[in-house]
Amino acid sequence: QSAITCFKQVLKTYRLDQWDRCHFWRLFRLAFCQRTTAEPTEYLKTLVSCFSPRITSVAPEKALIALQDDLERVLAHPVVGEARYGKLSFIETSMSVSDTSSTESMFGQGQNRKKMMKKFCSVGESVQIVLSIKSYLPKPVEFGSAKLFIVAFGEFASILENNGSIEEEDAFKVLSVESPVRITPGENKFTFTWTPSSSGQYILSTVEIVWHHGYFYYDSTELPVPLLGIDVLPSEPTHSISLNPTCLVPGHDQEVVITFDAGSDVVTTGRLVMDCTKGVSLIPPGEDPATSEWKKECDVEFQPCKPGEKQELRAHVRCGMIE
Repeated sequence: QSAITCFKQVLKTYRLDQWDRCHFWRLFRLAFCQRTTAEPTEYLKTLVSCFSPRITSVAPEKALIALQDDLERVLAHPVVGEARYGKLSFIETSMSVSDTSSTESMFGQGQNRKKMMKKFCSVGESVQIVLSIKSYLPKPVEFGSAKLFIVAFGEFASILENNGSIEEEDAFKVLSVESPVRITPGENKFTFTWTPSSSGQYILSTVEIVWHHGYFYYDSTELPVPLLGIDVLPSEPTHSISLNPTCLVPGHDQEVVITFDAGSDVVTTGRLVMDCTKGVSLIPPGEDPATSEWKKECDVEFQPCKPGEKQELRAHVRCGMIE
């Protein structure tokens, strides 16, 4: 314990004075002392500090590999999962949104003010979000998951005003990288496609990385880059509905096809209301004309539609003779 205390005292001096090579070797000795005596969470703090970009540039690769092996063993200990951790110094994340218009604004007040880059798109327009994860570790690793939390602006501001943390249940939308997430040394890029179905203001708030039992959160307010927001604007509707045939023959029963075309819209709900004029009656879509009764009106729900999708509804219509 006395050796551990001594190492911790000198490490701070070496780090502040940027004696990176000496700093690493003292960290390595501290890790050697802690690996059989310290609690997993305490040893984790030391191991995490061994892979910062400055240290990995001067440390021997064999030593870093040995430390990484220990790091993964510690992260596999169940006690590690009992806490919420911030970002890792040796895993950097960044985000970008492509092919949309943008502008800049400020978020927050006083010293907490932070620049925010806003991107704009319309409802139903697909947005490409690129998540970049840069690793300074000497060997590839596999994360259990990597998720991006998109949070509605009002919810985001409310949580920060109350000094809270963004959790998955706060998100309006969660985008996930397919598991397992393999990360190689250097930069790794993953692309999400998000098609907003409603207008509003949203913040690309938090990246959650799950590594064995460890949960690590990259909150955008704590990163040295502007916040990234997406303003989803109402779009001009492009959906349409058509009827075939458009004319009824008196004295005949006919099948009428109602076609709903979503166009480029995302249609979440809709209703078809058919009301017959005098002398006309119908059997609603989905009912058997051999057994059903003729009616003067019907009300049918459309199924949700994605852009480019169509729905067909078939009704039987009887037009009486015109006097």
